[in-house]
Amino acid sequence: MIGFVIALFHILGLASSLHSVMSTRTSQGTIAWVVSLNTFPYLAVPAYWILGRSRFNGYIKAHKASDKSVENHSQIIASSLKKSWLSTMYQQLTYSRQEGLLKSWPICLT
Repeated sequence: MIGFVIALFHILGLASSLHSVMSTRTSQGTIAWVVSLNTFPYLAVPAYWILGRSRFNGYIKAHKASDKSVENHSQIIASSLKKSWLSTMYQQLTYSRQEGLLKSWPICLT
């Protein structure tokens, strides 16, 4: 009976380690799970079943949503900065032409 339980845990450890190789996010996590599942399956198999399931799809969706949000904010900021910069340069050029002084303009237009 005890031999059967030991063999069962080792078989479950092997099967769980194969699952870990196919579904764990990082190589470090995969190596850690495979070594622990095959070295001491009596503790590692229940731990893997509780903690080792990958939630990678949810992680990808959240990361993409975050990227889109950051991209939208950066486009808004860039467009407002561009408008502000163009407005400032236009005002400087208009003032320079009115005064006849082109020294404030970075490009000499004379």
